[in-house]
Amino acid sequence: MLAAKGQRAWPMARRFALQNGLLILFATLTIIGFNLTLLQSQLIDQERTKALRTVATLAEFSALYLNELRINEMQIALAEVKRSPQVLEAAVVARDGKVIADGTSEFEQALTDRSADPAIVQALAAREQIIIQDATSLTVAQPIIFSSQDIGAIRLVFSLDELNQNLNAARTTSAILVIGFLALGFLISHWWSKRVTKPLVGLTQSIQTLATGNMQLSVEETGARELRALANSFNSMVDSLREKDQRITRLAYFDTLTDVPNRRRMQDVVEQLLEHYDDLPWADHADELEQVSLLMIDLDRFKQVNDTFGHPVGDDLLIAVCERICAIIEQNEAWPVESTIPLNVMARLGGDEMVVLLSNKTAEDVVAVGNRIVEELCRPFTLDGNHVEIGASIGVAYWPRQVDDRAGLMRASDLAVYRAKRNGRGQVQVYDPVIDEVGDQPPIEREGDPVIA
Repeated sequence: MLAAKGQRAWPMARRFALQNGLLILFATLTIIGFNLTLLQSQLIDQERTKALRTVATLAEFSALYLNELRINEMQIALAEVKRSPQVLEAAVVARDGKVIADGTSEFEQALTDRSADPAIVQALAAREQIIIQDATSLTVAQPIIFSSQDIGAIRLVFSLDELNQNLNAARTTSAILVIGFLALGFLISHWWSKRVTKPLVGLTQSIQTLATGNMQLSVEETGARELRALANSFNSMVDSLREKDQRITRLAYFDTLTDVPNRRRMQDVVEQLLEHYDDLPWADHADELEQVSLLMIDLDRFKQVNDTFGHPVGDDLLIAVCERICAIIEQNEAWPVESTIPLNVMARLGGDEMVVLLSNKTAEDVVAVGNRIVEELCRPFTLDGNHVEIGASIGVAYWPRQVDDRAGLMRASDLAVYRAKRNGRGQVQVYDPVIDEVGDQPPIEREGDPVIA
């Protein structure tokens, strides 16, 4: 049995070692390739900078020499430059393309013509330094300017052999390093894989389970110290993810001030309830009941509380209002399809707008709940030493007797609450399409309503 396990484990260990070796190889090649590219760029930049400085210096002297026709001195200057093994060619060219000096003793001016040289043509046309580079050389040309007039050009060709030799040496060294790192990586990976293969299989399975969204798991903390630390870190990560997921869900579906469901949560609950109502265990007994009732609650004189006592007191008032409503309806937020108890859910839509969802109650019971909410909210509140009085207006709508969907349910209850406010506030009004579907606007708050009892 142990031998069989060992036979299965070794191929996995070798695969682990091979994978890690290839990873090390890829990383090493990437780093070395990047460094070689950077080195090549730096060396070329150095060569270009040195070439540009040399040409610029010669151009200054050549302007004086050429203007005064001091050809011999120009020849001497170019000969001095060509002493460097990196300088392959050097020439001063007149405006018509004739070579005036090239730093050689065999120079024959009449037989040399550079009028078609691309570097010189471009430099004279652009009136600036021109660089042309190929694999083995670097050609630099610059116009010679005297008294703002182009009187010729200077052209130097630099060898890149030394640069290429340095790069080849760097490539050879890099190849040796790659082979060494690869061999070392395979040895270390092979040794380490024998210790981590089995715990890693368990960890991999746990990660795959976590990827499905199941966070109810943990990894056994066994094996080497490093593996125990890894398992402990994984378990801590799962705990953190579980906590963050719960917190995100809470923020997405619950009001941060009052800790009751928010508009999005209420919309989802209504959608689910309407969609799955026939699947609920108590749906068969709902013939004489209003299957779903929605009570839209709008607080009266809430703005005056904010204006009089400030927003902190207003926030405390909203919390107290939600506590009273939840106590009345016996809040039950169970998932509709799984629940054996009819849902009673209260939510804050925003500002001073609340909504209550009731299921499987008679119309009389729904109105009675609404009247009790009005009575409870009319009782004075004591907040931070202040005696505060408000009121509430409630609009009621029923599904499916009055509306067909969630949007219709919300709209109908909204119209009903407008009528409740228009008729004097502090009352419950049931949606009536004959009365409410006339386009009335919500009433304006009356000035002078009492806030302090």
